Amino acid sequence: MLTKQAAKQLVRRTIGEPYVWKRLKLRWLAHRLPDTDPRAILDFGSEDATFTYWLADRFPEARVTAVDIDDAAMAACRAAQPAGYKDRIEFKTADLGDLPESSFDLATAFDVLEHIVDDADALQRLGTRVRPGGLVLIHVPERTFVDHRGRVHTGTDDMAWQINPGHVRLGYTPDQVAALCERAGLEVALIERWNRRWSARAVALYGVFEHPAPLRLLTIPFTDVCAWLDRRRPPEEGNTVFAIARRPSPADDSGQ
Repeated sequence: MLTKQAAKQLVRRTIGEPYVWKRLKLRWLAHRLPDTDPRAILDFGSEDATFTYWLADRFPEARVTAVDIDDAAMAACRAAQPAGYKDRIEFKTADLGDLPESSFDLATAFDVLEHIVDDADALQRLGTRVRPGGLVLIHVPERTFVDHRGRVHTGTDDMAWQINPGHVRLGYTPDQVAALCERAGLEVALIERWNRRWSARAVALYGVFEHPAPLRLLTIPFTDVCAWLDRRRPPEEGNTVFAIARRPSPADDSGQ
């Protein structure tokens, strides 16, 4: 009998990620990945390995280290790991302090910082895990949410856990993400809002077909079309924030 994690991997290898928010993010990410060729990737807060496998497929020459503090989640990922990825993906129950500094060419923090009380410290430690010149990719929710009818929803950080269990803050503005990166000693190369008005429509349709679970598959074509249309909406729109930041190298300081 397939475990829940094994079933997820089977679905992803055949039709891709079915969950609407993750599928939307992957569609955006496919068009925003920097032109780089990493050999060592860190997926921080990897949860159920959605982005871990996507990164491994996108960069077939790289070794991906997926870390999370949830031991049960990492055990489930290891148990369901396809044989073809055994030598390229490592799942570890760890915090950033358990990892050696300057060991990765690329690090990701996808939907992680909003779960961490001291997000500035976490981002600073994440930045030191990449080598000088290495990149950090960040994705977080925006502080406000605009639904498919154009209504703006907002609140205070003490409400965050009620809206999204596990969150300690509602989200971030692009300026707040930029400030976090600067405090962490990272140089911002790109920052923009993602998941605009059409993504909100995809999320609304997904909510109609969410249960029973097999019905979710019916929403996939609509989600993909919405992701395409979303990239043509005004850039000031968006319910999430994405950033690419770089750890400066010694050559930057020497003027070489």
